[in-house]
Parts: sequence; structure tokens; C-alpha cells
Amino acid sequence: MKLHSNCPACNGTLSFWTGLQALTPFTLQCPKCKIKLKTVFPHLGLIFAAIFLVFALLDAGAIALVIRHRITVNQFLAANGGLIFLWLLVEIALSLILFTHAKFVPKKPKTP
Repeated sequence: MKLHSNCPACNGTLSFWTGLQALTPFTLQCPKCKIKLKTVFPHLGLIFAAIFLVFALLDAGAIALVIRHRITVNQFLAANGGLIFLWLLVEIALSLILFTHAKFVPKKPKTP
């Protein structure tokens, strides 16, 4: 299990913290040369979409329970807090998997 990788452009260190600070697991930015890097990992989009769908369905179920007065708003907020905690654990696990198995390549700039 690796907690760091090297930037293909400048050979700078991409730390685990850099991966957690990225907005999405698909792209991150090298802290040294500021180049945007694309994550190459098979079926990453499908994995991320499946995880997001599970969390969205859990939250929708909690909203439905609030609407039907089966749980209180405080219980709903506690459930959402639990979901946020689980999401953070998933982010950490996904970052560990990416730094161990994924390849980072420079992202091509968009041409108008």
C-alpha cells in the first residue's frame, strides 16, 4: 500500500493528502508544478457512480422516513452525519486504492 506517488511532469511527490484534497478522484493537481493530472484506473467512473448511487439512495430513504413521520428531524440529521462519516471512510479507502494501483498522467489542455 503506497501513500504517495510521483508527478510524471516534474517528479514531485504526490502525497496521500494531495489525493484527499482533490475535488474528484478523477483529477488532481501537483502541488509542486501545479499541472493537472488525470487518474488512469479501469472502471473508476463506474465505481464512483455506484458508490454515489448507494449514498443517494440511503439519503432518499431517510428523507422518505422524515416525510412519513417515522423518524424525527434530529434522527434524520444524525443519519446524515453517519452517512458523511461513511463517505469520508470511502474517500480514504478510494484514495489508498488509487495511490496503490492507479497511474497519473498529465491532463491535456482543452482546445477551443
